[in-house]
Amino acid sequence: MELRRACRFSRKSQRSPGRRIRPAKCGSSSFSPIRIRRTYTFVTAVNNPASPMYGRFLTPSGFAATYAPSPRSYTMVEYVLKNAGLQIINTYANRKVIDVVGTVAQAQVVFNTVIDYYVYNNWTYYANSVPALVPSALKGVVMAVSGFNNFAQKVATPLASTLPPGPTGFGPPDIQTAYDEPIHVNSALTGSGASVAVETAYDYLDADLSAYWTQYGVHRSGYIQRIFIDDPVSQGLPAPGQSDETTLDVQQSTSNAPGANVLVFEAADPLNATFDDVYERAVTDPRVDVVTTSWGSIRRTRCWPWRAAARAANV
Repeated sequence: MELRRACRFSRKSQRSPGRRIRPAKCGSSSFSPIRIRRTYTFVTAVNNPASPMYGRFLTPSGFAATYAPSPRSYTMVEYVLKNAGLQIINTYANRKVIDVVGTVAQAQVVFNTVIDYYVYNNWTYYANSVPALVPSALKGVVMAVSGFNNFAQKVATPLASTLPPGPTGFGPPDIQTAYDEPIHVNSALTGSGASVAVETAYDYLDADLSAYWTQYGVHRSGYIQRIFIDDPVSQGLPAPGQSDETTLDVQQSTSNAPGANVLVFEAADPLNATFDDVYERAVTDPRVDVVTTSWGSIRRTRCWPWRAAARAANV
């Protein structure tokens, strides 16, 4: 089993380890090593044109029935976390993630870690200074724990522009041509009947979308819906809302597939723990056919001295 979301705490709670904080999120997802191998084999085959399984995708419920952790394992994780004093605030149908609430003191005991402050670029962050460990009762069931810091790794940094006002750069026809998209080959292939999930953070302005479609002659027939992934705990992130990235993502998706429905899963912040919930919400939504995201972080990178210690350990 993979425990995919660990706890997130308000900065104020760091000064009062015994105080219960507002709902923060922690999570658990569960996969045994055997299930991981079976899942990888299936995902590889269903995306391989040479495989007889190619294109035979499963619905969220079908995937859960075949590859998800057992209800018994999921219930056991809930039981252990509750007995440790943590409050479960959200569970998921695919039994991969559990969101929980607790105090800093509880998290330090349950996950055998220490949460400290660090300063980077004149901003104070919190993170665990000791690698977090999965509780012994869940070893072999839970795979990983995440979310013990409020250092945002997924940050969009648009370049300053000196271009004159008006449309510049690449529009929908350029993207469609460059990537030989279906609508470029056949204008009738608009994505009608399909639903695209855009996994992102922050928001976009409806007026920006309308202006973009008007500028490039995009005629939409599919609907657009925002799905908010809230973070009820004030994280104190240094980066303000960065809606430029989301605006670009939604403009491209709605224009290159004008007939498709677009579901925009909007995280309240770009923290890894919040994006765990974004991914969960998208993959468990039965409407979703296609997923796209431009947010992410590489596996290994140059890091600040405290970064290695702040990473939660996978057990």
